[in-house]
Amino acid sequence: MFPCEQLIVFILILCHFLKEALNSTWRLLWHTASSPICSPRPLTSIPLQSKSCNVWIERGYRRNVNQAVEPQLMWREVTSAHSQFLDVRPFSLSLLAIRRIVPPEQTDSCPFAFSKPNCMLVVRSSVGKDYYFEASSYEERDRTIHLWKMVTARLVSYAVTQNSEGMMNEFFNEYTGFGD
Repeated sequence: MFPCEQLIVFILILCHFLKEALNSTWRLLWHTASSPICSPRPLTSIPLQSKSCNVWIERGYRRNVNQAVEPQLMWREVTSAHSQFLDVRPFSLSLLAIRRIVPPEQTDSCPFAFSKPNCMLVVRSSVGKDYYFEASSYEERDRTIHLWKMVTARLVSYAVTQNSEGMMNEFFNEYTGFGD
């Protein structure tokens, strides 16, 4: 294959993964602690909770001609069938605020009781918070990390190169002109 053909194949594969990530929902456990950043404290002093959540990547949108809402990593606790699902406001983190998406290191100081360490992933943000999620298997964790990294890298590359047209086409819903 010629270099030009390899580039085309790479771009097609990348587009496939981006579409998959932007149109997927993941069921993950969200491990929360009371402190914004996990610190080396005894496990008994950190109130821990694990919540089953639906996690998705939400495209940004234009509020009006001059304002846009950035694409977000969103998650919402899965509630029982008897409660109102829509009443639970989702949590979110701007994709542009994501610094790293990695498996937790063995030296991480935030142990979660009853979690499967091989299935954990950490979303490290530039706003000083780490978000710990647990997938059902290490394969799902690795695939989720891969997809989320591809999406954030693509978005950041558009921002760095100031390719606003590409960013708007891939990461934002169409502007309809409502709300001007």
